[in-house]
Amino acid sequence: ELQMITLGTFKLKKQDVSSSISLATRLGIKSLDTAPTYENEAEIGNSLRSHDVSVTVKVPKRAIHPNQAREEVMKSMSALNLKCADVVLLHWPSDLIEADTLLPVWKELESMKQEGRCKVLGVSNFSVPALQKLIPSCTIRPYLNQVERHPLLPQYELLDYCSSVGVVVQAHSPLGGGNLLQHSTIKKIAKESGMSPAQTCISWNLQQGVPVVVKTSTASHLREITALLHDDTDNLALSAKHMQELSDLSQQNHRFVAPPFMLRPGTVYSWEEAKVPDGDEYTEPAIPNTQFSIGTGEEKLPFVIY
Repeated sequence: ELQMITLGTFKLKKQDVSSSISLATRLGIKSLDTAPTYENEAEIGNSLRSHDVSVTVKVPKRAIHPNQAREEVMKSMSALNLKCADVVLLHWPSDLIEADTLLPVWKELESMKQEGRCKVLGVSNFSVPALQKLIPSCTIRPYLNQVERHPLLPQYELLDYCSSVGVVVQAHSPLGGGNLLQHSTIKKIAKESGMSPAQTCISWNLQQGVPVVVKTSTASHLREITALLHDDTDNLALSAKHMQELSDLSQQNHRFVAPPFMLRPGTVYSWEEAKVPDGDEYTEPAIPNTQFSIGTGEEKLPFVIY
């Protein structure tokens, strides 16, 4: 079963991996999202020797042939000290579809699942047309599709389609690269709800049944987010009115993660429906410089919430 809150490891510095994962597991996080392009798999693997969590492994976009995809998964599993990955995702659809190798690569992943190399297969950043290109030829359908999703980019069409074919949507970048923490409407709703802006954005997804991948900057932020896992009294729940106000922000239709290789009009994988950051170059989500202290003796984790 997919956890409702998964700890993301993008931008997690190697020297911070152990303390970050230790605190996250103590606070109730039971799953990690990794990728070879995050360049911290070995450090995560060392930490996993003493922590029992489920792990998502990603096949990078450079792997466009079946043998390459297998090799990438095996390399990641070795670095992460895994005999069996919990989830294996195709990270991006673009290069596979351009090379016309999406289906052969997927068949290779199906073989790896049948061999016991992983428990679940999925995709990431797939549009409805990209899924429609893949699913009819699958023996094993994707279990999940991990995509950017937040009040400014709700992706309802994608959510409806995935629901119709039995694919779970998991939200990455639920805080819009940190940009939504300063959004005036979100700040207003957070204040009225007695929540933080981060809790507000994450709750918006969770209350629609959409699990999230989050990254945190400090132990206090991690405690803030994981409090949502332990809220048995609904003190941290959004009202129907506030849920609607947040959903109304969908008119702004804005992506914060928009690499140019995913913006190719006329291709089945292209993201054409949303506004994207200005400029031709892909820039990673903004990283606040602020470090937050949490009191004497508590951990201070130098990475950021997305």
